[in-house]
Amino acid sequence: MCGIAGIISLNNMTHAGPIIDMLSTLKHRGPDDEGYIGVNTELNSICEFHSEKSSIKKGENISSLREPVNVFFGHKRLSIIDLSAAGHQPMSYRNGAIWIIFNGEIYNYKELRDTLKKNGYQFGTNSDTEVILAAYQEWGVNCVKHFNGDWAFALYDKNRQIVFLSRDRYGIKPLYYHYNPVLKIFAFGSEVKSLLKAPYVSTDINVGKIFEFLVFDLMEHSCETMYKDVHQLGPGFNLIFNLKTFAFQCDQYYELAYNASAGSYNHRQALKYADDIRDLLVDSVRIRLRADVPIGTCLSGGLDSSSIVVTINKILKEEGIASDQIGSRQKTFTASFPNDTVDETFFAKSINKHTDAKGHFVFPSIDAMKREIKQIIWHQDEPFGGPSVYAQWTVMKKASDYVRVILDGQGGDEVFGGYAVYRDAYLSQLARDFKIKSLFAEAVGAIRMRKSLWKMLRELKSLPIFLAPRPLKSILYIAWKKKLIKSTLNLLKVDSCALPFEFLFSFAPNLNEVLYTYQMKYSLPHLLHYEDRNSMAFSIESRTPFTDYRLVDYVFAVPASYKYHKGWSKWLLRLAMRGLLPDEILWRKDKIGFAASESMNKYNKSKLFEEWLQSIREGMF
Repeated sequence: MCGIAGIISLNNMTHAGPIIDMLSTLKHRGPDDEGYIGVNTELNSICEFHSEKSSIKKGENISSLREPVNVFFGHKRLSIIDLSAAGHQPMSYRNGAIWIIFNGEIYNYKELRDTLKKNGYQFGTNSDTEVILAAYQEWGVNCVKHFNGDWAFALYDKNRQIVFLSRDRYGIKPLYYHYNPVLKIFAFGSEVKSLLKAPYVSTDINVGKIFEFLVFDLMEHSCETMYKDVHQLGPGFNLIFNLKTFAFQCDQYYELAYNASAGSYNHRQALKYADDIRDLLVDSVRIRLRADVPIGTCLSGGLDSSSIVVTINKILKEEGIASDQIGSRQKTFTASFPNDTVDETFFAKSINKHTDAKGHFVFPSIDAMKREIKQIIWHQDEPFGGPSVYAQWTVMKKASDYVRVILDGQGGDEVFGGYAVYRDAYLSQLARDFKIKSLFAEAVGAIRMRKSLWKMLRELKSLPIFLAPRPLKSILYIAWKKKLIKSTLNLLKVDSCALPFEFLFSFAPNLNEVLYTYQMKYSLPHLLHYEDRNSMAFSIESRTPFTDYRLVDYVFAVPASYKYHKGWSKWLLRLAMRGLLPDEILWRKDKIGFAASESMNKYNKSKLFEEWLQSIREGMF
């Protein structure tokens, strides 16, 4: 996990100030090393630079740039795999014909390296970075289809005269860019703030994006950001920048497919699915334990994070791998809210006892949030919806005292169906398909889970939108949000804003399409944004086993009837974890999620909060 930045200019750059400033904002992402290259494409020359204070490898200092260049790469390194100076970036391959700066991990790099060795490739490091370079040499831009991991990288190909940027399938690692065709400048970086350091990138606000965030709770659904001049490369996309024509194109290399049918439930088939899912999850966790630094696990006490902890425990007992990184006892990190309705400490302690893990607990508070909120906002770059982000911040802060890699359960709800809205989608699908027997069974099961018909009916407020024909969905939803839309337009001092019709897909007519939207456009992209910024703020690499594309592709190919069963959410994950999780976790009926305390949420809506926010709002919109 690292920070990357780059500048491409049609006109020669004679000083390195902008790239140095851009990279300086990313030092939290890579405190262990720093490096640069400058390329002059006219002279066909490449020079490697270093920072006097921050580089492991010594050489010509970046501040003493003498010859003009038109391509700059900069890299801040967080050393996770191959901690030696051999892992320094920018890294070159084939006598300097290819250079790369890379943020992330390729978890199947060992298997890929073995394959490439059979094809005649040789390696001088133990890093996954060098494997990317060799894979590109072998397969070109299609190399990304061979990768299982989280990545954002930029690769300079001297022979083809291109810069190749790529982002992983689900956008786990961030990658932003700015393109100015008038000034003939293209710049990119790991975070928005790095681009805002460039003198030609304005801080003008994207009013339409703010409207989408305030009204529809959308932020990561498109390539736009809160800033007019900054865009992000979409998940599952490559960007090829042609240095000869000074133009670029984006190509999608991955599209998540899903099964649109409800299907008919068969328990023997459900167990087969569950066994396959367990095998996929175990291998996903196994390869995410590859590191040369200490590893820990976030533990809320819910089904997802608990599944990660018990899976690690299974691997340690049966295979004994990664014990050097994990230690004699697995380390878990939990946000605790004593005497609060959202507190899951009991369940976290139950998992720790079950696996003999060493639990570490933090206790987020309003006063501490006040002290740290400016720092959190700076790291997040863009707005976030509530204090649960702060709760996660405190967990990462605690974990940084013990580990450099953390595994987390993000993605479990989106893949397996953990939110109440998914139940509404499934009930709607059964009604549309006239599966009356299944619909009745699911309704009875939902009432049993809530222990109240009235509670269940209150939770079905979005069901009419699911049941409505597509042309009516927008009318119903806009009517539901009418007051909020009007007040937001008044706040932004505009007469109208375009409606982001992407939100309608979250009310699709079948469960797996709704899951797709939450996976690729809505819920997961937001969570991954918070996860990346909170972990990187403390120089921790976060890994999310539920986003392994093999697991995701497999589960999305399963019909909807296996996702919800007689009122039980995440049915397949529960079956997959049978015998591994204690029953009080496996068959929990309540769903809390990673939430902040009740007192924090009340404060967030209080007059005191408004007054406090006004007192610190300098420079904020």
